[in-house]
Amino acid sequence: MDIEQRATSAIIDAISRSDYLKADIHSGDKKLSWDGEIEVYRKPSHNHSKRDFWTRIPVQIKGKYYKKGNNSDRLRYQVSISDLRNYLYDGGVIYFVVKVFDNCEKQSTAIFYASLLPFDLKKLLKNNTEKQNCTISLSPFPDDSDDMTRIIMHFANNMFKQRASINENTITLSDIKNSKDIANMIESYSFNFAKLKGDIDVYDSLLHLNADIYVYAHTKLGITIPIIKLPDLSKYEITIKGHIKANVAINNFVYYTEFIQRHVKNAGKIQELYFGKSTKITYAESVKNEMKLSFSVKGTLSERINDTKFIIALLKKGYIEIDGEKFLVGDIIENISAEDTIYNLEKLLEWLLDVQELLKRLDISEELDYGLVTLKDEQLLHLLMIAILEGKTVRLTNVSSIFNLIKIGNLNICLSVFKARGNCNEYYVGNFFDSGVQVKAKGETGNESLVSYYTFFKREILLNCSNLNFLKMLDDIKSFPMSKIYADRLINLLLELLHAYDESGRQDVLDAAIEIAEWLKNIDCFTHDAVLKLNYYQTILRRRELTQSEIIELVALTEEQNLPEEVYTGAHLLLKNQASAEVHFNKLASNLQREFEKYPIYRFWRHR
Repeated sequence: MDIEQRATSAIIDAISRSDYLKADIHSGDKKLSWDGEIEVYRKPSHNHSKRDFWTRIPVQIKGKYYKKGNNSDRLRYQVSISDLRNYLYDGGVIYFVVKVFDNCEKQSTAIFYASLLPFDLKKLLKNNTEKQNCTISLSPFPDDSDDMTRIIMHFANNMFKQRASINENTITLSDIKNSKDIANMIESYSFNFAKLKGDIDVYDSLLHLNADIYVYAHTKLGITIPIIKLPDLSKYEITIKGHIKANVAINNFVYYTEFIQRHVKNAGKIQELYFGKSTKITYAESVKNEMKLSFSVKGTLSERINDTKFIIALLKKGYIEIDGEKFLVGDIIENISAEDTIYNLEKLLEWLLDVQELLKRLDISEELDYGLVTLKDEQLLHLLMIAILEGKTVRLTNVSSIFNLIKIGNLNICLSVFKARGNCNEYYVGNFFDSGVQVKAKGETGNESLVSYYTFFKREILLNCSNLNFLKMLDDIKSFPMSKIYADRLINLLLELLHAYDESGRQDVLDAAIEIAEWLKNIDCFTHDAVLKLNYYQTILRRRELTQSEIIELVALTEEQNLPEEVYTGAHLLLKNQASAEVHFNKLASNLQREFEKYPIYRFWRHR
């Protein structure tokens, strides 16, 4: 009996059953450590063309004689270390061992295989450094042509990815966890899998019984290194979650441009589709047209509005379209009529739209996190709807000021409250910034001047007031005539804006500060020119580096005579002359030093 001939024939016969593969193996034509190759093609065919050729995979075939058959699902076989090294430098090998049986009625051969990629070969060589041979473990090679093809395709995919790292040092998950240097070197992670023509579900390809899944680390140097081989995922209940880019529409209206797909790999192959923050559709792949819908309205105000519209449309139409493909949806919840559910959702939508209109009237562009809205907040929202949307008076108690800051969820809203004539408990409530309130400021001599109420705002209001519109603020500020009292108030506002920006990093705050500083520099004739320049340049320096002409102007400021030491200190800080700044700072009295440290320009102080 020629065992090797029978083993080779068994492999050729098995490979010939796949439309993607072709065996190039000749019995007796032995190469150094290989017995031939498997040709892999991109497209299935009975007569492959050269343009569809993808790659060749080296194979080694061994035959092993048995007097009778057995049902073992694993096989262990000894391989020489020198052969393993050859396989490594060649990029890997599929190692076949064929059991050849004698006097067995049911079968004459049984094929076992081991996919030995560089990751696996390095591991074997590392664990057997002092030996001439080592034992490898092989699994039964499947009879199904698709399963067989998947094994070969997975091998080819990973062979290409691992070939570049043959001479690289091995990296493990433990190395990444324990070394910051190694962790910082890695830019991203990935894995890949083979998908055959006709495969509908990518998860079946990924979680297939015969899928060898390797996780790769991609380094900042452009090198891809395998770091772990996952166990056989088909034995576990695996959950995979991913974002899918697709148009989700009902009746030609697109509600979402992406959704989340959650695949649970179990006996039922459960798919869960999440739309927005509120809707989940569940189905088993075996009964795809029996989808089940569940929802709980969540998220921000705009998310809840869109989700509620989507759910109402879904209940009315009974289907969704994902990139044009229609899916029917079953009953929403047992024992509850769709009509009652739609009615309740439409009432909810009406309320949410009223809240949206209210916030629009209040000039609030910040998103309302409705998850933070309490029952008390909803009662307050209802009160404001009456006052602002309907223009009616409302009954209030404990009102002590025209200006009121209230909190609803994550929003802080500035409101104006005016008492209605003839009724001590009835008030008109509106957006404070539309109230037309006029205020006066008193100067050092006791004189008063009409000023913008914005000049009294501290950084807390500037940062936290949800209906403060900086464009409206700038227009209001520029509408008042300049005076010494007003100039002082504006300088205070500018400094508060700079503090607010330094605390938050908000660009809209800095934009407002830059516009005010530049406007004051050009129009303010009551404030010392040196102070105006310092304030303007310290504001600009938060956005960009100073130009050469701006630096020259600041240098000229440091050379000007008889200016306050605070000015010299600030100018040198902006010029990044720390030593000179410290010289002038030390000339200040201790109380003035403490005061200077509170100025926003002190952020440029370099602590040594």
